[in-house]
Amino acid sequence: MEKNRTIKEYRENNHLNLEKIMQEYTYYLSKIIENSSKGFLQKEDIEEILVDTFLALWRNEQKLEEERYLTPYLVGIVKNILKKKYREKNTGYTITMEQEDNVSLDNLEEILEEREKNKILYSIVEKLSKEDKNIFLLFYYYGKKSKEIAKITGISDFTIRNRLHRIRKKMSKKLEEKGYGK
Repeated sequence: MEKNRTIKEYRENNHLNLEKIMQEYTYYLSKIIENSSKGFLQKEDIEEILVDTFLALWRNEQKLEEERYLTPYLVGIVKNILKKKYREKNTGYTITMEQEDNVSLDNLEEILEEREKNKILYSIVEKLSKEDKNIFLLFYYYGKKSKEIAKITGISDFTIRNRLHRIRKKMSKKLEEKGYGK
């Protein structure tokens, strides 16, 4: 794979040469996925992410800016798809093949309890105002600091921290009501 090639360099007859892109980037992107997933994904999941990445590229080929480099664009697609996969896996309620080996009657209860807690927390997040949900996701999902969120949203750092505190308090209260917590 040649680094720093622009999108324009992959165009032939006014279309992207997807075959060439796939040949050059499959190994590179699969390594990014493997390293990012830290064993979280199986081989089939990695292949699915690769296919989804190239499909997204193909669907959006007319929107691409010719002078931009292809590598960061592909890596961005991969990261977005990975985030989606993590969300699906974290909110799913099935035990994967990998987990089946580690499941016993002792820890099955723990797994089910953790999933129930996640379900409760997810329902709380879904009921938040759009602004609070955005703040919550930026802080907990994307790992942004309150000062960064303040810059992004235009809301003061103090207000951001105050809202996060209220959200956490609401979550704790709901978990206690359902029998989890103190």
